[in-house]
Amino acid sequence: MSEVEVSNLVEDKDTEFITKPDKTLHISERNEYSLTQRQQKAAELLAAGKNKKEVAEEVGISRQQLWEWGKNAYFRSAVSIIHADLWVENKQRLRGLSGKAIDVIATEIDNGNLKAAVELCKLVGLSNGKIALTQQGKSVGDILEMDATVLIDERFRREEKPRTIEETFLRYSHWRPYYIRGTATISKIRLKVPEDKEEEQSVKQEEEHIQ
Repeated sequence: MSEVEVSNLVEDKDTEFITKPDKTLHISERNEYSLTQRQQKAAELLAAGKNKKEVAEEVGISRQQLWEWGKNAYFRSAVSIIHADLWVENKQRLRGLSGKAIDVIATEIDNGNLKAAVELCKLVGLSNGKIALTQQGKSVGDILEMDATVLIDERFRREEKPRTIEETFLRYSHWRPYYIRGTATISKIRLKVPEDKEEEQSVKQEEEHIQ
């Protein structure tokens, strides 16, 4: 083998060593939510209010893949936090428009608009009306605790009801929070980042084709 051929072979090997990891960079590298680039985009679209069919088509995945991501606490937490951030932005926008809104309501009330008067009472807390201007973003721990609560409450519903006040108190004041914490802790230990199986399969097929 000539020196030129050896040099070309070494160059090809070096190029393969440099470029091969780049093909899976968007799968192996994850952001602060432990999501890949595609998963982050899907989370942002869901948080913005798009339905799952639209999200799957825009991201370029199947609805089955999106459904699997949606079961993962990391992904659900990211959607929740992004959604909460959007609510904060909307709240700031609403505050900027509040002066104009008050002027409109005042005009309507002066004209005898009963509905406007009732809505004003709701806004200032003089009735049972509630307006949710913010949504709290849920962490991974919050998500796991919520899931654990559902599981434990379902378990209690299947079990025989407590026969005495003491048994009821013990079950719901002691055993319920104990089981919820334990279940959430076990889930956290077992938790893995959401997989992007379709993209991994695509990269694998591409590599096999090149070889």
